[in-house]
Amino acid sequence: MYGFLLRIFIKSCFLLFFMKKEDVIILAMLRRNAKCSLNDISNRIGISKSTIYDKIKRMEKKFIEGYAALLNFSSFGYNTRAFVSVKVPNNNKVEFMNYISDHDNINSLFKINNGY
Repeated sequence: MYGFLLRIFIKSCFLLFFMKKEDVIILAMLRRNAKCSLNDISNRIGISKSTIYDKIKRMEKKFIEGYAALLNFSSFGYNTRAFVSVKVPNNNKVEFMNYISDHDNINSLFKINNGY
């Protein structure tokens, strides 16, 4: 069922302190291996597959923001990862962000506050 790579974005790590132990284990197992089956999770936690399925569906509404394929960029010939710091004048920031976010070779974009 969850036979595709999954990246789970948790809205707030603070919420983990208020979650049930089995919910935290489910999230941890899916983060470690998104191909983990309901059967594997059920065997680890000791609750039924239907209950786990329901828990995951509830988590999709609260904690899981999206699904994404995790690509091995080396297999595409991109063997180098570069972190580039660019300082842009305030009046050009929106234009720069629009340009850079539409560029095919940009994978991630981070904003650093208060200079660098």
